[in-house]
Amino acid sequence: MGDRKVTIGGSVSGSSIVTGDGNVVTTTYTKTTLPPPESVDMVAEVAALRAVLAEIATEDRPVIDNAIADAVHHLGKAEPDKDAIGGALERALGYAGKAADFADKVEKLAPHVRNACAWLGENWHKLLGLVGLAL
Repeated sequence: MGDRKVTIGGSVSGSSIVTGDGNVVTTTYTKTTLPPPESVDMVAEVAALRAVLAEIATEDRPVIDNAIADAVHHLGKAEPDKDAIGGALERALGYAGKAADFADKVEKLAPHVRNACAWLGENWHKLLGLVGLAL
């Protein structure tokens, strides 16, 4: 067995990384563009994400709901912490992504994640990959 480490010096958004012998991976992303950040109503986007995520059947429902509640909490502040909001959305989508029916909801989630990424900024473009989008 050889070294199975992967070192990345920059962004790998829109990429698949696999280690091992004889592994085959097929990854499909849809190229997208982001709207201007100032055009995004982040409160509405988080509400839409909450509604779609509520449709997913998972035992991790409490964790997803808590993560969305964290995002809403930080959005309500006079100066919202974009990293806290991005982290909360990443947790919610990460747990939802483990659900068997997540793939059925990706098409509904994608436009809201795209808009949220525009508002959150470049540090959070990595969320696009969770719903099959890439820049």
